[in-house]
Amino acid sequence: MIWYSDSSFITSSFGDDVNTPRASSWMRKNREFPIYVSRLSVLENETALRAAVQGGLITFEKMMLAQQRLRQGLIEGILEKKELSPHQWFPQAHRISMHATTGCVCRALDVLHVAAAVILKAKGMLTFDKHQRELAKAEGLEVAP
Repeated sequence: MIWYSDSSFITSSFGDDVNTPRASSWMRKNREFPIYVSRLSVLENETALRAAVQGGLITFEKMMLAQQRLRQGLIEGILEKKELSPHQWFPQAHRISMHATTGCVCRALDVLHVAAAVILKAKGMLTFDKHQRELAKAEGLEVAP
């Protein structure tokens, strides 16, 4: 099965936060690699880690370790960064946004992640974001962890 990961899952998988135990458990059980990520996943991961340092939630050293682990995951083939054409990505995101129920509180970045998963023909999405999980399910994706 092809999985796509948003930043919340990779931040928890390669860093240290409240969702790390769940992410680590899923990663140990999963045997279907690589997990696809986009530039957006990596960028959001980097900014989330910097914000955590700025907010005093983690140390600079823990941020650097998490970034090193992420790079190692890309080198080892656990993660695969996929390029997406804006000519596909944004129209798909607009389609998803237009068809989302009005009760779905989804931000643009959430929609872009789900659009990436759809374009990359992922069958599942890895995220801890509640609203993004709902949107992914509406698009027919399996959601974990």
